[in-house]
Amino acid sequence: TKKLDFLEKLQQKGLAIKENAYIDPFSVLKYLLKPCKVAAFGADEFVKSLENLGFELDFVNPSAVLVASYDDFKFKDFASMIEFARREVRFIAMHETSIYKKDGRPYPGVGSIMAMLKNAIDF
Repeated sequence: TKKLDFLEKLQQKGLAIKENAYIDPFSVLKYLLKPCKVAAFGADEFVKSLENLGFELDFVNPSAVLVASYDDFKFKDFASMIEFARREVRFIAMHETSIYKKDGRPYPGVGSIMAMLKNAIDF
């Protein structure tokens, strides 16, 4: 989920999903972490949604690292994640998807990224 209005978009497509029957990663995030300084890795829509929720981007001294799906990660992003993990900054994976499909191609999901970090530094 990249945007705050994902449930609304699903409903507009004709899916009869009740508001209290859908668990969105952003709704869970509200219970896990209050707005603070975060290093957010993911699509621009995800980062903008976090800012709309009151989170402030900080890639120097964040209180937490948030990781969401993104099909344009760079190795510098992974290097930063490794550095934050070594500093024992709290990590929150926005979901556990191991793989997702976009434009007919498979991409590693957040679950795969977290597994990579675990393998890289015994996270």
